[in-house]
Amino acid sequence: MTIPEGGVAADVSPGHHRPDNLNFPGTDPMNLVNLVVTLVVVGVGLWAINTYLPMDRKIKQILNVVVVILVVLWLLRGFGLLGDIGTISVGG
Repeated sequence: MTIPEGGVAADVSPGHHRPDNLNFPGTDPMNLVNLVVTLVVVGVGLWAINTYLPMDRKIKQILNVVVVILVVLWLLRGFGLLGDIGTISVGG
């Protein structure tokens, strides 16, 4: 191991590298930029629908609740707090 001129040691031996992210095996990384962009797009979309589309107030409330529930489920799954939703079965 050599210490470069800046004074920070770096292990550059072959086969050893620092992982870019610390995720559990089998999970996709949820990038912070993707998270923020997705939340902004969903928020702007809901705002545009609520502002510019003439709909009954009850329909807009139902739409808002459904979108919020879907976003919360997506966030829980993205952070690994909720398993695969496809394995959930309803009934016996």
